[in-house]
Amino acid sequence: MKNIYKRKDGRYEYSKMIDNERIYIIKSTRKKLEKEVRELKQRNKIQRNKYLFKNIVLEWYHNFKEPYIKDSAKQVYNTTIYTHILTKLENKNINKFTFKELQLFINSFCDKRRIQEILLQHLKAIFDYAYSNKYITINPTTALKLPKKASREIIKPLTIEEQQKLLQAIKGHKLKTFIFFSLIFGTRRNETLAFKMEDINEDKQLLHINGTKTENAQRDIKISKAMIEYLKEHNISKPYFNFTSDYVTKYTTKLLKSIGIEKSLHSLRHTTATNLFYLGYRDKERQQYLGHANITTTNNIYTYLENDINKEDIHRLYNNFYYEN
Repeated sequence: MKNIYKRKDGRYEYSKMIDNERIYIIKSTRKKLEKEVRELKQRNKIQRNKYLFKNIVLEWYHNFKEPYIKDSAKQVYNTTIYTHILTKLENKNINKFTFKELQLFINSFCDKRRIQEILLQHLKAIFDYAYSNKYITINPTTALKLPKKASREIIKPLTIEEQQKLLQAIKGHKLKTFIFFSLIFGTRRNETLAFKMEDINEDKQLLHINGTKTENAQRDIKISKAMIEYLKEHNISKPYFNFTSDYVTKYTTKLLKSIGIEKSLHSLRHTTATNLFYLGYRDKERQQYLGHANITTTNNIYTYLENDINKEDIHRLYNNFYYEN
């Protein structure tokens, strides 16, 4: 056994630094000393396990969370605990964690705001539990906070010139009808992909949009007779838009870039909002058309007004495909 030596007085001594403290054990025989050292190591092992971060996390979860939450919540907890907390935080004595270390850990998920929110909530709960049970004397999570949100990039609509270039570029393109539909109705990507001809009430000139994002997303909007005929004419597959979400996002952006437009698929929705404004749609009409929960979203985010757009420009590009009273 290491760290044991015979003293000048004939006794045996064990000396070792444990947790920044020098431990001495002296016994009359080597056998007695080795027995004492083994017992010491066993006690230290039990003590270390008691304060081991992983063990405290699992104790907190299995005894004070898991029995009281729904299965759907368990999935979130399991992902957070096993994928993020236990695999990425060093498995050490819970007393060794600092505020700085934990804050930097949360900050590291800079592009995943929801994960940051969940991590903050769970870490605070874990360390509160540890503090209540006297595993720690200082709680390093007291001052933890969510990092400041990065400024949201303003998504601008296509200018009239860009819309003209795009309408020219989609002729003969696989995504022609998908892009044209998106420009006329301003639908979100998955709302467009969910469209089927049965969603049109031809007699009332209504189009039902199958939306799920907000309670206002399920909506009926007016559709022009010209657009109804256009959609009938291009009804060549089942489902109507036989593409994946990733495909339309990737290739719409690629098409826009090929004609010198550094914008995305979602820019088409902003373009519709702006076109509707210049066509004379009132605030509540645009809100209903786009399926927003409130008009502030419609006005502050989606309507980016360009001084060079007018009603005649839109008529020239789209004829009577937009519905107008």
